[in-house]
Amino acid sequence: MRNRRLLRLLAVLFAFVLVAAACGDDDDSSSSSASEASASSSESSSEASDSGSAEGLNIGTLLPETGALAFLSEPLVLAVDMAIRDINAAGGVNGADVTLTKGDSGTDPDIANTTVDRLLTEEVDAIVGAAASGITGSVIEKITSSGTTQCSPSNTAAGLGTSGDDGYYFRTAPSDDLQAPALANVVLGDG
Repeated sequence: MRNRRLLRLLAVLFAFVLVAAACGDDDDSSSSSASEASASSSESSSEASDSGSAEGLNIGTLLPETGALAFLSEPLVLAVDMAIRDINAAGGVNGADVTLTKGDSGTDPDIANTTVDRLLTEEVDAIVGAAASGITGSVIEKITSSGTTQCSPSNTAAGLGTSGDDGYYFRTAPSDDLQAPALANVVLGDG
C-alpha cells in the first residue's frame, strides 16, 4: 500500500514536470525541426518502454491522436516524452526507467473508454489526459475508482474539481470558475 501511495505521489510530481517541460525553453543551441523532435521523442519513449521494470513508474497517455482536437496531440506528446527523458536521465523512479504507454482519446467517449480499458489492463500507474473536459468527464470515474492517478494538462470544467475522485484526479489548468473572474477583472481594468 505504501508503494502504491509513493507511486501516486511520483505520478503527480511527474505531471508537474510535464507541464514545466511543455512550457519551458529548450536550452539546446542547435535548431531542429518538429519532425526531428518527434522522431527523437519516439525513440526515447521506445527506449523507456523497453528498459522499464515492474518497480518503475508506467505512465499512460489519453490524448487526442484523432478527431477534432488531434492538432493538440503533438505538443502534448512531445512534452510527455521530454519529461520522461529528463526523469530517466536523472535515474528514473525507484532506480528504474519511467515507461510510457500511449493511447488515443479522440474526441469521442467511446474511443476514450476503450483506450482507458486498455491502459488499466496494462496496469499503468497514472494517466496523462484527457485534453478535453468532456472526454475526461466520461472516463474519470473509471480511472479514479481503479486507484489510478489521472492528470489533465488542459481540463477547465468546474465540475471536474468536485467529481468525487478520492484524490486521484489532478489538472494543471485552472478551472473555469477561477478563469472567469480573472478575465472579467482584466476586461474591467482595461475598460
